[in-house]
Amino acid sequence: MRRRPPTRDHPCGAPPRGVALPLYASFAEARQATPTEVPAGAALEARPDDDPDYPAMFWLRDAIAQGGTVLELGGGDGGCYYRFRPRIPYPAGMRWVVADRPAALARGRALQQRRDAPHLAFTDDPAAVAADVVYSADRLAFDEVPPAERLAQLARAPRLVVLNRLPLVDRPTRVALLPVDGVAAPCWLFNRAELVAAMASRGYRLADDWLCPDRALRVPADPGYDLPAFAGLCFASTRV
Repeated sequence: MRRRPPTRDHPCGAPPRGVALPLYASFAEARQATPTEVPAGAALEARPDDDPDYPAMFWLRDAIAQGGTVLELGGGDGGCYYRFRPRIPYPAGMRWVVADRPAALARGRALQQRRDAPHLAFTDDPAAVAADVVYSADRLAFDEVPPAERLAQLARAPRLVVLNRLPLVDRPTRVALLPVDGVAAPCWLFNRAELVAAMASRGYRLADDWLCPDRALRVPADPGYDLPAFAGLCFASTRV
């Protein structure tokens, strides 16, 4: 698969390794402390990996074969839709809806006009989408609303949730200011057990997990939060 430079709007591009700034207890606290410039020494670097998306595609393939609607949270211009298409047969009636910010959606719609993408649609209101499958490459870590709460806002509960490249720790959940595109962006460091428990409270069991070695994190302010690799999680509804 061809890789692109990492950007906030293209989570399927070559993911970065990051040097985080001090940790905070909440998004609000981190946002209040966000500097106008990234301090010297904070940097991003890409680490190539043979196929960092393979585990996510493994679970999406069977789910997509059943048809219905895939909702991608933070999908930018639809990059993952195009990247996965050579490896996942898309049924004629399947819809892939990308939810993101207006600027990213505008680029996605412009790209769609130049490419054959009959299944693809865009929205800035994910809560209005009746999704069968929810997928996110990594943007949920930068979403102020935690994953379980975000799912509770959707029009209906999806049968499968695939979350790739999440920073999961065994320590208390914190928010780091992670350098992204030259600015310091608040990013969750999720306590793994708490996230799994929150999903269970919404009716989901953990079906699979995996490491994402193409992304890692170093936290000089508290090395106990250093991550040699991020993680992916797949949740299946217990109500199906």
